[in-house]
Amino acid sequence: MPSLVTVVEDTSPILLYSANDWKAGTSSSDTLADQYTLSSFTLTKTSGASLHFPFFGNSVQVYGAKRANHGVYVAQLDGSVSPPMNGSSSSDLFQQLLYSSDVPLGVHSLTVTNQDNAFFDVDYVTFKTIVGTDNEDLIVNAYQDSHPAFNYTPSAAWSTSPTMVGTFSGGTGHSTSSPSAVGVLKFEVRYMWSLFLSDHDLISRPAGDAVTLYGPVGPGAANTYSVTVDNGSPFTFSAKKQFYRPQQILYTTSGLGKGNHSLRIQLGGDGGELAIDYANVYTTKSLGGSFLEIAPTSSSKSSKLPGGTIAAIVILTLISIFSSLCCAYLLRRQNQLKKQIRRRSVVKDFESKIVQPYVLPPPPPATAINPISQAGRDYDIYGRSRNESAYAFSTPAPSTNPPSTAPASNPAASAYYPQEKRGNAAAYDEPAGQPSGYNTRGYGDAYGELPTAGLHPPPQYMPGNSRGHVG
Repeated sequence: MPSLVTVVEDTSPILLYSANDWKAGTSSSDTLADQYTLSSFTLTKTSGASLHFPFFGNSVQVYGAKRANHGVYVAQLDGSVSPPMNGSSSSDLFQQLLYSSDVPLGVHSLTVTNQDNAFFDVDYVTFKTIVGTDNEDLIVNAYQDSHPAFNYTPSAAWSTSPTMVGTFSGGTGHSTSSPSAVGVLKFEVRYMWSLFLSDHDLISRPAGDAVTLYGPVGPGAANTYSVTVDNGSPFTFSAKKQFYRPQQILYTTSGLGKGNHSLRIQLGGDGGELAIDYANVYTTKSLGGSFLEIAPTSSSKSSKLPGGTIAAIVILTLISIFSSLCCAYLLRRQNQLKKQIRRRSVVKDFESKIVQPYVLPPPPPATAINPISQAGRDYDIYGRSRNESAYAFSTPAPSTNPPSTAPASNPAASAYYPQEKRGNAAAYDEPAGQPSGYNTRGYGDAYGELPTAGLHPPPQYMPGNSRGHVG
């Protein structure tokens, strides 16, 4: 079974100290006050001073200090008195176990009494109880003072600005100074068969087998207040303490059994401020409990956005989504076009770089070449240029000699016009006494130009001379 161990600080109202016998420890009277938890402890030096603590559970422990100036004390649990115990120690020991006992699960009453006129102090008390069944986890739900599970009547008698509200859990709380004001916390213990409840019941009535109510104590706190569970007898406590301490246990109980339950708290008629901080409800799955979402409070309900604002936000959100989709589509389309253009340019560049086979042009039509008549051609039959500027011929003077009747010594040469005799060896006489090496061919050698030293002037044409030069 899940064990619930509750720690009760020495300043909690549920620890009932005998009147006028106890006081709060201070650092001004004890330089070792910071050795106690939260630097807080309650002490007495009066013989017969007692601490009374009623609880529901199966185990209880009392912690305090053992010091040289401490004395003898005894504990009584459900009428059973323990042997005397000595709290004296030669060295100062803090947060020591002064008393411990295991008992059957149920309602019990513990009383610790100082037996000497020596010091006895209390640091804190712990007790253990059982919630749920074996092999399951404990579920703890905290309910702030503004949770719908709380109901404050009359509402005008309650304030949401208690003293030092900044020290409260969540910075919120409810307080009253009116004896007619009542605060009620409703919750339910459910078993598996009762899980089929509406969502409203699940929120407004937390499931649990144990509940603890928290609030502040101090000089200005309630002198008395009463707590009633269901229709039982009221329990009276006092939140008035020497020093202010927030988030103290105002009341705790467990073992309530299945069904609907209510915790009712009311301020007494002798003044002070009663403030409520929050409540813890302890449960398990076997009790139908679960971790519940925090229900909307009255302040959060009033802070909801108007319907028009919500509609505008929805419309703007849809427009933003649509615009984003359009931008994404246009960007994607642009990228696709860029890729297409890039592919086309690559293909075009590739095609331009393909080597095409060279096709020879068709040969010109064959024509007959007249070796005799070369008029109108740029080259003669030997492939030489007909550039007349290379060899300028002067017009021959008419000859006064009668035409010769002698046969031509070179019939082949007489068949050419005088203009065609340039470069022909037959057109030149071998001058007498010409040095050896004279080019008798009359035209550029195949391996060089005409030698300039052995050239004669161009021949003069004379009629009747078949060789075409002046004899």
